[in-house]
Amino acid sequence: MQNYSPLNFVGTMTKIWYATGIFLLLAGCNGLDRKVQTILQLLDTNKKIEVSHIDGAREMIVGEASFSTAQVAELRDAFSAYLAAFAESETGRLAAEMDMIFNQTDDILIQRRTDSLFSACEKLKIYGITVSMVEGNVQVSISPMYIANTFWNYLSEGERQWAFRMETEMNDPVLEDASIVIAYEELANRLFICDELLKNYAEDSLLTPQVELFRNHYLVLLMFGCDNTPAFDWRTKQLQHEVREALISYINRHPDALSSPTIREYIELLQKNRFKKTAEIQEFGKRVFNK
Repeated sequence: MQNYSPLNFVGTMTKIWYATGIFLLLAGCNGLDRKVQTILQLLDTNKKIEVSHIDGAREMIVGEASFSTAQVAELRDAFSAYLAAFAESETGRLAAEMDMIFNQTDDILIQRRTDSLFSACEKLKIYGITVSMVEGNVQVSISPMYIANTFWNYLSEGERQWAFRMETEMNDPVLEDASIVIAYEELANRLFICDELLKNYAEDSLLTPQVELFRNHYLVLLMFGCDNTPAFDWRTKQLQHEVREALISYINRHPDALSSPTIREYIELLQKNRFKKTAEIQEFGKRVFNK
C-alpha cells in the first residue's frame, strides 16, 4: 500500500499546477497566433478591399493587449498596407465620380452628385483618410494618428509623441510646391522637437530612423532652403536675413541640442565668407548632408 504524506501531496499538486500553467500558456499563445492569422486574412490586399475588414481588424487589434512585439510589427505593416490600398481604391472611385460631374450639363444633377461626393469624402475621415483636390486631381492622405490609435497600447512614449508630430506635419506641411510655407521660427521648432526625441529616445530602434530622416530634412531647409525658397538671395548670393536670424537664434536658445554643433560650424563658416554663398559653403552642405 502506497503511503501519502503531506510532502508527497504538495509535490504532486506542484507538478499539476506547473503542468496546468504550461498548458494555459501554450493555449494562450496558440490563441494569439490564431487571432493574428485571422486579422492578417482580413487585411489581405490580394483579395477584394472591403471597409468592413478595416473595422473588423481594428476592433480585434484594439481589443487585444497581449500581442508580441513581432506580432504587432506584422499587424501594423499589414494594417497600414490595407488602409493604403483602401485609400487608393477610393481615390480611383472618387476621380471617376468627379469626371462624371464635369461631364454633366444638368445643374440639378451636378449638385446632387457633388453633394454625394462630399458626403463620401466626409465618411472616409472615420478611417483617417482626407480627400483633397490638387490641380484638378483627387489626392488622399492617411492620418498617422488613426494608425497610431489602433496600436496605441503597444507604442512607446516616443512613438506616441512622434505620431502627434506627424499629424501636425500632414495638416500643416513645411513644403508646398517646392516652397517653405511655414515661418522659420516654426521650422526651427520642428527641428528642435526632433533633436529632443533623438536625445530622449536614443535606444528606440523603431523610432530613431524616422525622426532622423525628418531632422535632416528640417535642418537642410533651415540652412539652405529649397528650390523656390532659397536661403541665399539668387542675385547677391547673400544669406537671407530671416535665415540668418533663425540660425543664430537656434544655437542661442538650444546650445546643447543635437543640431547645434552643425549649425554653429555653419555660422562660423558663413561669418568667414561674410554670409555669402561660396564654393566653400556649398562644399560644407555636401559634406554634412552627403549631397
